[in-house]
Amino acid sequence: MIYGYQIIKTQFQSSNTTYYEALKEGTDKKFLIQVPEADYPTLDDLVSLKNDFEITNSNPMEGVLESYDLVKYQGGLAVVKEYFNGVPLNNYMEEKPFSLPAFLDLAIRMATILQGIHLHKIIHKNFNPYNILMGAESMKLKICNFEISTMLAKELSELSNSETIKGSLFHISPEQTGRMNRSIDYRTDFYSLGVTFYQMLTGKLPFQYTDMMELVHAHIAKVPLEPHKVNRNIPKTISDIVMKLMAKNAEDRYQSAEGIKADLEECLMQWNTTGKIGEIKISSKDHSPVLSISEKLYGRANEIEKLIYAFDRIKDSGVEMVLVAGYSGIGKTRLVNEIHKPIAKQDGYFTSGKFDQYNRDIPYSGFVQAFGNLTRLLLTESQENIDKWKHDILEVLEGNGQVLVDIVPELEMLIGDRKSTRLNSSHAN
Repeated sequence: MIYGYQIIKTQFQSSNTTYYEALKEGTDKKFLIQVPEADYPTLDDLVSLKNDFEITNSNPMEGVLESYDLVKYQGGLAVVKEYFNGVPLNNYMEEKPFSLPAFLDLAIRMATILQGIHLHKIIHKNFNPYNILMGAESMKLKICNFEISTMLAKELSELSNSETIKGSLFHISPEQTGRMNRSIDYRTDFYSLGVTFYQMLTGKLPFQYTDMMELVHAHIAKVPLEPHKVNRNIPKTISDIVMKLMAKNAEDRYQSAEGIKADLEECLMQWNTTGKIGEIKISSKDHSPVLSISEKLYGRANEIEKLIYAFDRIKDSGVEMVLVAGYSGIGKTRLVNEIHKPIAKQDGYFTSGKFDQYNRDIPYSGFVQAFGNLTRLLLTESQENIDKWKHDILEVLEGNGQVLVDIVPELEMLIGDRKSTRLNSSHAN
């Protein structure tokens, strides 16, 4: 029950939220009510919902589902949104791939809406068919679910367990996985747009792994089969546009929604004129609206190779410590972070610590930082994995866990307090 509104029916579900059709009491005016899908939403769920409201209420945009009010709902929050008689695009895609003219029409409109979102300095970060609404009769498009969106020009994605990565893992950009050593900017949405186009054209996802870590690695390192090779009726030019959108590095993608629109419009014009689409020079009208400095690391291939070789040497068994030395600001952290990708490929854990010049009075500060980061990463896993790590660590420590807890306080959240850091014989068995 939501005070002041009468729920009529469930309209649709999108990501982790449910949208209800509702009437404002005393009127016949319809609204959509967005509520968390979970019966007992977490604080993170509520913060995300509030983020959606603030972005879509203060920035009215063409083609975006607008928010009107933030209200209390069952001890949590709900967002009152404009009414839209539509369902997620994914519902239409389950039936069959779109025809070429229908695809081009929808694709141009998606790029137009995305252009407006980016002009408002907003990065959606979760652009996929579940969050693209299509009118049941009008074929009009609306974008919803801005729960993880940001108004920052750039954002650094933290390395986390695949189960806690925010956004659809099937559509997420490589840099958004936190394993690319690259910051997130508006071009992350172009990758997700490319995956959406791929689905619309082929009826398939570019990567269909069920294992989450395999899926993450595929986004980072694997090149999908080109759309025109999946379906021979897809023109190569369209296929090239999709593959450019899905480039692993943001610098190799389109740099503006305007450039995407220009190429799609040229394809539609050719189709309407001749009934076919020939080759065009894609991205010829594509220009970045902002100055973007490449984040690619140059001149460190030899050092990166040594780090990867050390990892390959001990990944199955063995222990080694690698130290990277150099003057302050020379790029040690940047170098170390470059091995995110090969570690993700092997389903490994990445952590690092830095002996900072300002922490010289703290003993073992680099080790404390590294183990603290690793502990926080392990705590994002499933309860089953957490219990396994707890048992394995306590077994190795043989009752000396408190010594490490005193140095690495985060470890207490994993193995418990002073009393539980002793593994008795019955527990070990």
